[in-house]
Amino acid sequence: METIVKLSITLLLLLLTLLTKGKISKE
Repeated sequence: METIVKLSITLLLLLLTLLTKGKISKE
């Protein structure tokens, strides 16, 4: 369970970073 939670959190963080980078690059 813990490992799955950690993986999900890391994936969410990666997605957020990619989204933020995309927004910045677009602007």
